[in-house]
Amino acid sequence: SLEAAAFYFVAFRLAALLMLPVSIIDTIGLPMVSAKLQDRDAPGAQRLVSLLSAASFAGTCLAFGFMMLIGKFALSLFEPSFADHFEVLAILCLAPVTHAFFGPGTNLMMIGGGERYFLAMRSVVFAVYVAALVVMGLYLGMAGVAIAGLVHGLAILLICRNWTLKHVGIDTMATTVLSALRRWRSGRPDARPGEQAP
Repeated sequence: SLEAAAFYFVAFRLAALLMLPVSIIDTIGLPMVSAKLQDRDAPGAQRLVSLLSAASFAGTCLAFGFMMLIGKFALSLFEPSFADHFEVLAILCLAPVTHAFFGPGTNLMMIGGGERYFLAMRSVVFAVYVAALVVMGLYLGMAGVAIAGLVHGLAILLICRNWTLKHVGIDTMATTVLSALRRWRSGRPDARPGEQAP
């Protein structure tokens, strides 16, 4: 219905606000990562990506918590009945959180020359996504559509992360900052490209 479409648009735009920490950090940090890769400093690039991903994830988690607190109120500003579908907003807000956790994998894939692979895999995933939208939408309504979108985004992020790890030698997940901190505290040098940190 038009009412459902109006609600979903509002909820989607509110959830998109959570991408602000990622956008800011990527805009500042990705040129520095690119410079590290051009200098063939893979350990330095890994350390920088780890810090960027962790910062993006932390900032997005804070934004997620804030949105969970004010979400119903924000929805009701547009239409009081929108607050009844707060769970859809919560699902939509998980997408920026997962995006922040997996870091700048898509951008590194473009830098690393994975455009053709990315387009091919994204086309396959998109075809499955369209089918999932129909099925999930029919059975679960707007929440099903939001879940389908979340899974679609997660699939893309996993593809980018795995390709970047294999071909560029950089793991983009936010949890990699923990191993970087352990190496820094112990005084051990960074791992070589493609080499797992102890």
